[in-house]
Amino acid sequence: MASKDTKVTENVKSAEATAQAEKAKGYYDELVEIELFKDSGKYKDDVFVAVNGVGCQIQRGKKVKVKRKYALALENSLRQDKKTSDLIELKMRELEKAESKI
Repeated sequence: MASKDTKVTENVKSAEATAQAEKAKGYYDELVEIELFKDSGKYKDDVFVAVNGVGCQIQRGKKVKVKRKYALALENSLRQDKKTSDLIELKMRELEKAESKI
């Protein structure tokens, strides 16, 4: 059986974790201003972004305020797209180099 001191320590840790989670939630729910690129081709439609099953639609070509969590999701997506593009380019160069040796 756990001692009273152990239970108090567990309760304090739980309360601290809850407070940190609430603080983080507030940070991610703060509104930030973004503007998504718009053209008349591939980038003309609004963008749907979802975080943990909750989504929003973001208009292109205008400065809009969205929750930070959606802006960060978009940034992460762009960063991943760039990494994917870089890797494809690297592999294509490697393939071209290998083919030229044949």
